Amino acid sequence: MTVARRNAASPAAFPYAGYPALLQAADAAAVGGQRAYVRLIRLELSLVILGAVLGSAAAFHPSLATALPVLGAISFLAAAVLKMVSRDRRYDRQWFDARAVAETVRGAAWRYMMRVPPYDDDATADVALTGELRGALGARPELHGALPAAPGGTRQISPDMRAERGGSVGERRDRYRAARVSEQLAWYREKGAWHRRRSTQFFWLALAAQVAAIGVVGLGLVDPSLARFNFLGLLAAVATAATAISQLNRHDDLSRTYGRALHELSLIDGLAESAATEAQLTGIVSDAEGVIGREHSAWISRGAVGR
Repeated sequence: MTVARRNAASPAAFPYAGYPALLQAADAAAVGGQRAYVRLIRLELSLVILGAVLGSAAAFHPSLATALPVLGAISFLAAAVLKMVSRDRRYDRQWFDARAVAETVRGAAWRYMMRVPPYDDDATADVALTGELRGALGARPELHGALPAAPGGTRQISPDMRAERGGSVGERRDRYRAARVSEQLAWYREKGAWHRRRSTQFFWLALAAQVAAIGVVGLGLVDPSLARFNFLGLLAAVATAATAISQLNRHDDLSRTYGRALHELSLIDGLAESAATEAQLTGIVSDAEGVIGREHSAWISRGAVGR
């Protein structure tokens, strides 16, 4: 989910237009890369299943015993072409790199607004933040061509960011908990539950296809006349596709990762209630951003889908 969509769901959230222009551009590039990559993968798997269906359907239409397998082969060929296109365009790399930049900038923006070192000194804070943004972008030079122009009027250090920075310790603490921590807690809770449901659904789909394949073999042994109705290819394709989609989206892994981050961040949020000094607030923000950053770094390094 993008920052803009999460803002729309939370009235207390920091305004999306107030984030650095680089975050907004990277966010757009990540969304574009994700959509293109996932669509190609889904279409490829759909063509594989279609090819298996056409091959199995030949048993029911003897008059098309030649045409249907040929059409199935064409479907498999189209899937192979899509696989090559996906490998060449590297939409997944664009997605992961852009998301890494966006989340790095987002974390830096919050540390800046909360006056966490190296952003605690007004005389050097802007220079320090600009340097971190430049470093985030420079670490992924291949992304430069995929970044769209930021909306007109956006800045790297917005008036909203400066206004948040000017609040008292209590005001910044409450704002951080409401607009950053609470938003992330809701995100981890929602996505963790979603991945658990999807993991269960794809597990049972793959298992059902495998059990059905065993049944098809058994029926053929009991009644040889049924052997011509060979659905093994189709069932194997369904089981493989279900497993591939589950692994592609890393449902099991992400449900555990988000669950751990949820508990860690909720513990930090509990401590944040009593933060009354700059040092205490700095410690809370540093710990919270450490949890969020670690979770996202793990996501990026393993190549996750569906965040």
